[in-house]
Amino acid sequence: MSEKFAKITPIEESTPTPEDVNNQIETEAKKELQVDLKSAEYTDLFKNAEYFIKKKVVDAIQVTEAGLAAGEYENLDVTYDEKSGQYLITTWVMRGEGADRQAAIEDTRPVVPGEWIVTNPTQQEGDRANNYPVPDETFKKRYESTDQPGQFRAKGKARIIKNPTGSPIVIEAPWGGPQNGDEECYFCAACEDETMDSISPDNRYVLSANDFATYEVVEGAAETPEQKTKKIGEALLIAASEETEPQSA
Repeated sequence: MSEKFAKITPIEESTPTPEDVNNQIETEAKKELQVDLKSAEYTDLFKNAEYFIKKKVVDAIQVTEAGLAAGEYENLDVTYDEKSGQYLITTWVMRGEGADRQAAIEDTRPVVPGEWIVTNPTQQEGDRANNYPVPDETFKKRYESTDQPGQFRAKGKARIIKNPTGSPIVIEAPWGGPQNGDEECYFCAACEDETMDSISPDNRYVLSANDFATYEVVEGAAETPEQKTKKIGEALLIAASEETEPQSA
């Protein structure tokens, strides 16, 4: 495995506490590769990746202060952490197939009024729901309403690559704190505009294989800007060579 893709970083051991739902991540992180998706190497990989959009409709609800106080989001994996004085949401992902399929904690982060809790569609019967918070401004950029209340369709695009390390990994998530993924996960970089010619330098994160299954390639956007530039350059070279060819008598 190339060191430019992943670098093993020693992670200090910590004493597990019942209150800290991040313990599972911290424990697993000791066996994972620390990956920097903001590095120049990964930026180059994203620049040459295909464009994707989430193809399935998601459920979403906007968080209110009253709803948090009343415990209305407990079924969406939101709990109150007395130690930090914050409401936290734990994001679960499904990993493995068949008898090996199980839910695993991907990350835990604060959730505040005004944000939206998005729930991805499950892939198999019995799967644990995948819930995660999205800031209001970001949600309005990435999703649009449907004719069904509480259901939204994604409109934001991203460039996505499969984890090239062949190992479980952990990253520093753009929302703060660790986010982990297994060897079958994907790396995602959100596009900053509708032209799809730019990728966010900061909004880069992990998708589980099951979450990636909700995405599809954007038609007509398979070529990256670099590929388009190369094609234009080749066409110009051909045109120039034709102009310089001697005319036949």
